Amino acid sequence: MPSLRSLVEELGQRALRLIVDLGAMSLLAGRTLYHAVTPPYQPRLLIAQMDHIAVRSVSIVGVAGLFVGLVLALQTAYGLARFGAKGTVGIIVGLSMVRELGPVVTAILVGGRVGSGFTAELGSMKVTEQIDAMRALTADLQVITTRLRQGEGTIGGLLEDPTVYEDLSALLRGANRSWVLRSLIRATREDGAREKP
Repeated sequence: MPSLRSLVEELGQRALRLIVDLGAMSLLAGRTLYHAVTPPYQPRLLIAQMDHIAVRSVSIVGVAGLFVGLVLALQTAYGLARFGAKGTVGIIVGLSMVRELGPVVTAILVGGRVGSGFTAELGSMKVTEQIDAMRALTADLQVITTRLRQGEGTIGGLLEDPTVYEDLSALLRGANRSWVLRSLIRATREDGAREKP
């Protein structure tokens, strides 16, 4: 039986993970909003995403709405037949589809379709280490641009600061993780090994 201390530690670790995850999601939302309202604006990318998310989802939403409406009409007709009110089936189904079921079905289908597509794309990027490379590049670029904005635009000013060497080692670590550079290094080693008698 687990002790009270281990239960409290587990609860604390879960609470910390929750706080870290909420902070990361808040930072992502804030950065997204910031980049949405600051130039450069990319209308072509926006239109392409609107096409991918909305226009290409119309067919599946239409088919699902058709079948939901058919089932709803059939079930409603059975229920209202006992009261002799089959003539109101169209009005009831129309109102319930427009007011309640239509938006819910649309949201579920579009969210599922688009979410699974985005997840597959991000998973592919993670497997091919593209996300790690982008993180390494943006972190180093942020450090360099911050230094340049602060007036450290000369090479001597950058070399005097010992954190430059740390940044350089971080850049090299990121390059080491890069699939492209590893492939080039591996190919160079193999070529050198072939040339030796």
